[in-house]
Amino acid sequence: MTACKAHTVLPGTFHSHVLVMLCLMPVMAAFTGCSEPSQREVFIKSNDRDGTTAYTFPLDMSDSLCRYDISFYTRIDCDGESFSAMPPAIALEITCISPSGQKYAETVSIPKDSFIDESHFSKEYKVPYRAGLIPVENGIWEMSVTVMDEKEFPGLRGWGTITRKIPKTRG
Repeated sequence: MTACKAHTVLPGTFHSHVLVMLCLMPVMAAFTGCSEPSQREVFIKSNDRDGTTAYTFPLDMSDSLCRYDISFYTRIDCDGESFSAMPPAIALEITCISPSGQKYAETVSIPKDSFIDESHFSKEYKVPYRAGLIPVENGIWEMSVTVMDEKEFPGLRGWGTITRKIPKTRG
């Protein structure tokens, strides 16, 4: 029969390491578990607007250490014949209001044929609007998107924005 040798543990070292790890685990979990998402998506259905023709979104551009990519997405449900009868572009009137109330507006167009996915009865769009945007003012902005002549696009299910936060790099 062989005898088991006893291992010598320095007094308090093992237990103090375990105690430190147990104390740090909730702190580490808080930092990783509560981090803010780098991308936010908001979609407003056509029939969920408050009696207006605009789709209105909050854009959180509060972080001065980041720049932002903004994209639009939507879906048009219709058959091929109805789709062919639609105008060649989806014209958008875009108004952005800064946290201090400064208003910026422009009109842009999305080619009708720039969909990213399709089926017999549906076309899906995801279109970049701004890449690497550094706002003139940090904070919560309000963006209103009006689809001009929306009645010309029957089957438009609504409008969405994707705001992606990108850390600025030095240089």
